[in-house]
Amino acid sequence: MAGNEEFEQIRFDLLGNTSEEKKSEIEMLPRHEILLADEKISPRYLKNRRRPWYEAVDPKKEYDEFVVLDTETTGVLPFRDEIVEIGAILYQKGRPVEAFETFIRPKGSIPPGATAVNGITDGMVQDAPRVHEVLPDFDDFVGGRLLVGHNLDFDLSFLYRHGSRIEDRRREYICTLFEARKLLVKKGSGTNHFDVLDHRLETLCDYFGIIIPRAHRAVMDAYGTAEVFLKLQELRKEMP
Repeated sequence: MAGNEEFEQIRFDLLGNTSEEKKSEIEMLPRHEILLADEKISPRYLKNRRRPWYEAVDPKKEYDEFVVLDTETTGVLPFRDEIVEIGAILYQKGRPVEAFETFIRPKGSIPPGATAVNGITDGMVQDAPRVHEVLPDFDDFVGGRLLVGHNLDFDLSFLYRHGSRIEDRRREYICTLFEARKLLVKKGSGTNHFDVLDHRLETLCDYFGIIIPRAHRAVMDAYGTAEVFLKLQELRKEMP
């Protein structure tokens, strides 16, 4: 069986020029100018965190403005592992208008297992800012807008642990993973009918015909998540 990297390369080759065009479109989005903070932010204890309520996608609602978020990390445990990349895209009227993108220099080395997933190496982050320098401006970028993510609680838990204050503000949250699980039947769910093999972001993008030029990098995955969100709303509208 092909490994993840081999599968992604095969997928990339099949998509060909279309993938390159989409990559250029995303890379040409205006980038938010990040203002680095001087003061350190104290880490927060996850035991004090109150998880946000995730809204259902409303087929009748006009989502005029929202931010879609993705992070890349050194592992899956927010109390131990670190953020190495933050990517977010501001959408207005269904279109991406501005991107927030930055590497983060962790305190320790990036494990080979994490690099195998996201392609981020120690050399790529050696001149990057520390997380405490970035988070205040990132919180300002998000503001009080609706926040969308795929498996959003993973990203939010890492951000909270490292000192982000975005959960301190009243806002709406939508998780495309939760929504996809409700709307698309997974194979092996005890029925002869199924829509998808699983609910991973790459699988959903393939299902909806969305092209992610380079998966497992923050801004590219944020773009894919936003497009899946919009497709899920369309799916809701088609339901009786």
